Amino acid sequence: MYIKITTKCNMYCTHCCFASSPIGKHMPFEMFKVVMGKWGAQLYQTNNYIVIGGGEPTLHPDFWKIVNYSLEYGHPWICTNGKRTNDALRLAQLAKNGTLTAVLSLDKWHEPIEQCVISAFTIGMRKKKMPWGEEGVSKEKGDNRGIRTMAIFYKNGRGYSTGIDGCCCKQIQVQPTGIITMCGCEDAPVIGSVENGFFEQYKDIPWKGICHKTYNKPNINFPLLKAFINFLKG
Repeated sequence: MYIKITTKCNMYCTHCCFASSPIGKHMPFEMFKVVMGKWGAQLYQTNNYIVIGGGEPTLHPDFWKIVNYSLEYGHPWICTNGKRTNDALRLAQLAKNGTLTAVLSLDKWHEPIEQCVISAFTIGMRKKKMPWGEEGVSKEKGDNRGIRTMAIFYKNGRGYSTGIDGCCCKQIQVQPTGIITMCGCEDAPVIGSVENGFFEQYKDIPWKGICHKTYNKPNINFPLLKAFINFLKG
């Protein structure tokens, strides 16, 4: 489950898959508390972390309040573009200490950020090749910093004419408005709301690992797929 606390962003990157903008919406803190109360324990048990995303999450006026509250339920995972220098440096330090996981999105489509932020996230890291680019991971155990460097982008991002054909985020998305969608695609179906929970036909959907385009394929035996996923979980 990806909790999108804001759709506001201070960058407009070509490769971005999410409908973020400078005038986006923030999730009320009270709504975030409801999300945690309903699904926080299950979310952490399923993913081993609580994804706090956006937009640029550090733009949320209650960002640190949200981070601190999420720590009561598990381990937060946060991706930032690093443009808000003080927030980014604080996230890097907390990740290095193992308090949370903080990932810096750093690639050629981003606007420039302070070198001190880049250094805070890159010193002591090693690069790992991924289908979409490179991932930076720490060499030290307990250091939860990360780097995401995109070389190509998904077709459902702003650079939709070229790139990887697929879903950029195969997780249930909780939107700032309170609606819940199946995945990160812009045309993903609404499957519930924070207030009312999941619609009956989606109550057994996996919390990660599926795109609505896969879910809706007529040749997919979804109960069998779910059983296989549960088998992999042990």
